[in-house]
This record gives sequence, C-alpha cells and structure tokens, in this order.
Amino acid sequence: MNCKDTNKFMLQFLDGELSAEKTSEIKEHLMDCSDCSTELNKVKQLYGLIEEEKNEFSHNPYLSSKVLNRIKDDKEQESILLRPIRYALIASLSTAAVFVGIVMGSFLSNINSSIAQSDSDESIELLADEYFPTSSNNIYDIQIDETENNK
Repeated sequence: MNCKDTNKFMLQFLDGELSAEKTSEIKEHLMDCSDCSTELNKVKQLYGLIEEEKNEFSHNPYLSSKVLNRIKDDKEQESILLRPIRYALIASLSTAAVFVGIVMGSFLSNINSSIAQSDSDESIELLADEYFPTSSNNIYDIQIDETENNK
C-alpha cells in the first residue's frame, strides 16, 4: 500500500470500518512510513480534542421540551390577541369589496346605457339604409319608381 491509499483510508481505519485485510496493509505501511505515522498521530489528537469537546457539554433532556412549550405558549397567546382583529379585518374587507362591486357595476351600467341610447338612433338609421335602399343609396344603379312600390 502507498501513502496516497493510506491517507485515503485513514479515517475509516481509525473508526474501525475497514476489512481485516485493509487494516493489516495500513498497519504494515505505517510501520515503514514515518510521514503517514505522523499524520495518523495528528488525526488521533484531533479525534481526542473532539471527544473532549463533546463531553464538556452535557445534554439537557428538558431543554427541547422547554423550547417547544415556550413556542406553543407564544402561539396561543398571539392567536388569542389576533383572533378578533382577524375576524374584524375579514369582515371589513368583504364589505368594502361588495361596496366597490356595487359602485363599479352601477357606474358601468350608466355608461353603457348612455352609449346605447346615443348609438341606437344612429344604428336604426344605418339598418334602415341597408335594408331599404333609396335611390341615392342603391348599389345596383337600379331606378326605383315610387309608383311601382305602391302597387
């Protein structure tokens, strides 16, 4: 085994995750190579420091339950205060939306009715001209006798 392979498997070697064959190969290399042995000792020291840090802080089993209860209490208190405000806000917005709808509808219907009235007279004349051609509006250049229409 070479230095590159040893460095590649060093953490797994320290954790005991390698097969017996790989472990023996790394041990043999470590006996022959002082650089890899020094590197292994440095990693072991780091592992020791990490373990000391982990043991320094003890786990408080009640911390998570305290935090969760505090969050729950804050949510309940907030919801008690905001519930009436929320309902009042929803009711006012609904009322305002209905009012705006009524105003817009009446405004638009007034505009449409005034447009329809002014256009109705003109459209009736245009329709009459299309369906009852006069001599000035005859596209076929046919002379229409007034006496023939009365018969």
